[in-house]
Amino acid sequence: MPRNFKKRAEILYPIENTELKARIIKEILMTYLNDNVKARLMQPDGSYVRVRPKEGAKLVRSQSALIAIAREGGIKSPPYEELVKKIGKKKLKVIRAEGR
Repeated sequence: MPRNFKKRAEILYPIENTELKARIIKEILMTYLNDNVKARLMQPDGSYVRVRPKEGAKLVRSQSALIAIAREGGIKSPPYEELVKKIGKKKLKVIRAEGR
């Protein structure tokens, strides 16, 4: 699959909400770092080596784990709740319908 490296924008911004930051680290980052089924490690020469699970270790496939978290409903992100309080549910539905 070709990658788009020429027409691409990446944006970084600080996560200041401590609850959201903890959720990102615990639920997302650690899930990816614990993947021992599909993960690869990049070598100094740019090649990749597949991560092998240690003997007796629980198998963790990050994509499956993240789908399970999403299906459980995860944790409500505080910024969303604050947004609903500020502008109301009806207005939020209009914004989503308009694709903003």
